[in-house]
Amino acid sequence: MERIGQIYRKLLKEKVSDNFKNNENLFVIGFDKIVACDVSSLRQSLKDKNASVFVTKNRIVRKALEGKNNNINNIILGSCAFVFTNDDPIKVTKVLTDFQKDHEVFSIKGGLIKDKFLDKEAVISLSKLSSKKDLQAKVVMQLKSPLFRLAGVLNQNISKVILVLKAIKEAKDKGGIK
Repeated sequence: MERIGQIYRKLLKEKVSDNFKNNENLFVIGFDKIVACDVSSLRQSLKDKNASVFVTKNRIVRKALEGKNNNINNIILGSCAFVFTNDDPIKVTKVLTDFQKDHEVFSIKGGLIKDKFLDKEAVISLSKLSSKKDLQAKVVMQLKSPLFRLAGVLNQNISKVILVLKAIKEAKDKGGIK
């Protein structure tokens, strides 16, 4: 017969495993001595970016992540929270780095993006990138720009041909060309 504590830990492990299976990205953050209202504002900011914060014992998360990237276990030390998201990870890293600027005791420890380990520096550098939608818009504009120039050149040539034909017509009307 299992004790209630064992059942509870088993359920937590399953919940963490499910979160990891359902989300491609995981970030580990340290939050020692942060005021509860600040943690609530962080949770709300992350929720707006389609991310969720999960706090549990580190040992339970390590067990749930067995067989995954082993580097992640090296950063799960001390008071940790785990941020799961399936959305654009750049948005989440921006929220985390902005929060870190305002709170000295908060730290970004690292993360996993599609099973690729990122250390603290990699997460911070990722936050400096433009979001996925911004990058896609830039690519579209770069692709679109030569097309607009080509269309402009073609329109100029067509305009010149039309002007020549118009001049020929006017000359015919005046009787200069037969």
